[in-house]
Amino acid sequence: MFYVVVGYDSMAELAAAGGAIRTAMGDNAYKDYIQKMANTVNSMHRDVIRFRPEYSYAPAK
Repeated sequence: MFYVVVGYDSMAELAAAGGAIRTAMGDNAYKDYIQKMANTVNSMHRDVIRFRPEYSYAPAK
């Protein structure tokens, strides 16, 4: 089992096709990656988590 965690600065980045992963890999490499993963991915979901410093013990950066 593999997990991919990607940080976003805004919801607009989440809505963009491919988002940060596509930008980092480039269009051709991303296309190859998606074709390869289509045969191996069993399920996919997104969790949107927001850091709220007022509710956290961890110091905000």
